[in-house]
Amino acid sequence: MQIQADYSSDGCTGVTYYAETADEYRHGQRKTAKRLGPGVIDITTQTSSSEAVLLMGMRVLVLQRKAPPSTGIVVQDGQCGGAESVRPFWTDLDKPNSPIIAEADPGGPGDPGHPPVTFPFKVLRNDPEVFELTSKDTTCFCTYAVEIDWVVAGKAGKTILNNGGSGFWVGADPQLPAYKNPLQSANPNALIRAKYQQLFP
Repeated sequence: MQIQADYSSDGCTGVTYYAETADEYRHGQRKTAKRLGPGVIDITTQTSSSEAVLLMGMRVLVLQRKAPPSTGIVVQDGQCGGAESVRPFWTDLDKPNSPIIAEADPGGPGDPGHPPVTFPFKVLRNDPEVFELTSKDTTCFCTYAVEIDWVVAGKAGKTILNNGGSGFWVGADPQLPAYKNPLQSANPNALIRAKYQQLFP
């Protein structure tokens, strides 16, 4: 049984926290940067065994919760890739025990999508399962891990995915000044004042 998790490019918001001031940003001084917005990871499960593997459940474990910085700025200044068809789930790190909720897959061209599908899932040889987990929060700079319960050949176990020990990152800082940096602008350091909530799709 192999289970791995990586940051998803589909989850990019293009919104970044900078510890610098707006004037420092405009002068190209941008040393401290962290991506903000929902944290999205892709979880791939596969097996080479002739025995089917049952995935019984998935949980989020908050590893660290810090208050967001009170100084700096938030800027929408990046671009993101397009979405792929996976089994989507989401969780809210602001809520106690952060329950994981299945979402419908809207599909796309040539893909009808599917309604929400919940655990358990069966993983067969040459038939992996890929989950996309979106972790939302509005209050903290947090890191988290994901724990998956499974059963194979009558034996139960669990796998903890923690990004090599550092955890997966998710952050929000709605109290700071927010800006947009128009990508079509001739000035790469241009800033236009915006509302924090307008920076996220």
